[in-house]
Amino acid sequence: MPGTEIRFDDALQHLLGALRRAISGTSTQLSAARHYDLQVSVIVQNYWRPKGVEVLSLTQGAARKYSESFLDAAWYLCRIGVLRPGENEIHQSMRGVPVEGDGFTITGFGAQWLLLEAASTPVDPDRYVEVISRYLSRFGEAFRQRAAEASSCYRTANYLACCVMTGAAAEAILVSAATAKLRSEEEALKLYRAAAGRKKLLERLTKGQTSVIIGPLTMTLGNLYNWRDESGHGLPSGVSEVHAFNSLGYLLRLADLCFDNWDQLTT
Repeated sequence: MPGTEIRFDDALQHLLGALRRAISGTSTQLSAARHYDLQVSVIVQNYWRPKGVEVLSLTQGAARKYSESFLDAAWYLCRIGVLRPGENEIHQSMRGVPVEGDGFTITGFGAQWLLLEAASTPVDPDRYVEVISRYLSRFGEAFRQRAAEASSCYRTANYLACCVMTGAAAEAILVSAATAKLRSEEEALKLYRAAAGRKKLLERLTKGQTSVIIGPLTMTLGNLYNWRDESGHGLPSGVSEVHAFNSLGYLLRLADLCFDNWDQLTT
């Protein structure tokens, strides 16, 4: 019997990939019933059949371990507004008896988000810590603490706190890079703690750099800082679960950018 374990994050990324391909017209239909855009049973069967498991032929108890993560992933996408349970039109003529909880429709927002914003972002705290571990040799413990806290905040629906922590983790990356460039942690912290410290650190790091680095670095930090500042101040905020999810993705992009261009940034 093939391995039966699939983590929530893996099921979510598989589902996102299938949905993106469906939206762009590069995949087969994801539903056996035309009144749904997606049936989880179809996704589950397509995933497990090549591995030698006919999930829909199993008893209810036996099938659960193969389908649970995919059902959780579909419900998660409902929570952030990408999917909604039920039919894609009113007055649809139902043919056959649908499986309760199996059929979903892609929302208008979801169609745009799947093509433009959906990132391969682990949202399980343990998995997120695994992913960021490759950066720790350069970004240090301050980065690890805040990135791990951000993921934990997201999974417990503390979205404002998640955005605050991703912004703080981004600042930890800047401090680490500035320390390496200035050859002095004291000097880097002096810049960071001064008025407009984030701006001064960024200016020091990007001085003399090409647009290939400056453009993505500025854009990524801009989004993280906007959400961090809106979340961290004592005013009503429009930050939502989608912003928090995207902030985790932007943090990984920033970490990749700085890690892969470390020598150029710090020379």
